[in-house]
Amino acid sequence: MVILNCAVVGEAENAFPVDIDGGQSVGELKEAIAGELKYTERADQLQLFMAKKKDGTWLDGAGAIQASVALDERGRPQGFAVMNPILFIKNPKHFGDNFQPGEGQIHVLVVVPVERAAKRQKVEPSVLAGAWSTVAGQMVELSKDLKPNDLEEGKMLAVPTQVFGTVFLNGLYIRQEYWELYRIIQRELASDKNRSRVLVMGSPEIGKSVFGVFLLLLFMTKKKNVAFRAPRERVVYFFTWSDTNGYEISNSPRDKTSYEGFFDGSEREGGWGGPHFLHVYLFASPNTENYNDFVKEMCFRVIMNPWTKTECQSLADINCIGDQDDWYHKFYLVGGRPRFVFSSETFDDLVRRVKANIPQNQSTLEDTVQLFKHERLRDDMRIPFLFRRDPDTPSRPFLTYASVAVEAIIANKARYRGDAV
Repeated sequence: MVILNCAVVGEAENAFPVDIDGGQSVGELKEAIAGELKYTERADQLQLFMAKKKDGTWLDGAGAIQASVALDERGRPQGFAVMNPILFIKNPKHFGDNFQPGEGQIHVLVVVPVERAAKRQKVEPSVLAGAWSTVAGQMVELSKDLKPNDLEEGKMLAVPTQVFGTVFLNGLYIRQEYWELYRIIQRELASDKNRSRVLVMGSPEIGKSVFGVFLLLLFMTKKKNVAFRAPRERVVYFFTWSDTNGYEISNSPRDKTSYEGFFDGSEREGGWGGPHFLHVYLFASPNTENYNDFVKEMCFRVIMNPWTKTECQSLADINCIGDQDDWYHKFYLVGGRPRFVFSSETFDDLVRRVKANIPQNQSTLEDTVQLFKHERLRDDMRIPFLFRRDPDTPSRPFLTYASVAVEAIIANKARYRGDAV
């Protein structure tokens, strides 16, 4: 066991120790830290950084306090290496086998997602709005520096650790799927000038929110007027372009100005109505409560496909993930969802989760199909099933098993009427 002294960025004066085995993963360290912080959201949203300075020494308490305000252009503590959630604590890239903690040292810097930190600290809404304003400013600066080839398929784009609630561990990977969806949407909008709304649907954990950030940046490189609303938030940020001043950021639209609006999560938080939007994009999981009213008026629906094995391989190569067998096995179990495929969860644990969530007999399988037909997504449908796009009709989703393995397990249960596998 090793003791790691941890400090939350922005609260570094309140350091705390975590006792953990060197053979455990960084993902498990996140779970332990979440417990210490009484952090009730998903632990994988925490970002961890080695608190080692360039000269090889560890931060002390005072140094950690200063590091809490020294963030780089990606919103990360400046000059500190991110910790890979699927590697062990004792990995040479982290602490190694011979690590010995010293008194007063800080070993791990913790970045808590902005809106989660605000809720945990009971920050006033005006302060939270200020935090989002910082992110909005970072996006403007990023868009200034973007070159045309930075958004090419297969590239990893450096972005802030958080962009309006979406967490980026090592950057924004540009999927081929993002460009394919963009072209499908633009063709549809060009062919029907009356369409003003676009619903982007897809399986949970495949990157709909990331696609929203991709589109935001793409439109900003074209100097379009754009707006963005984070999930579970009501504040809409408007980015208004002028040839004189570049982008100006506000919480309300400018008079006689039309915007491309991007809204992440659900229609319930509002903000997407009004004549100031040329088009409105909503990124949501397949559940009618997320978009019931949104789709009633001139809406084009398009389905995002899961990740391919080639895309996962490219992401693994970029992030130097060497344990190919591990993520291969997960991919062939749950399909193209990086959050599962590259998680710190063991393959055996993931198998247990799959078995716990699949329909237990033919009757419950039929109920699941009926729910899908009515676009009602239960939590237990998230892992065993995937939504895919009909190649000939992009707005038509069809439900598939996550993998051949899942199909075999379900077939076995249905055949034996719910007997344990």
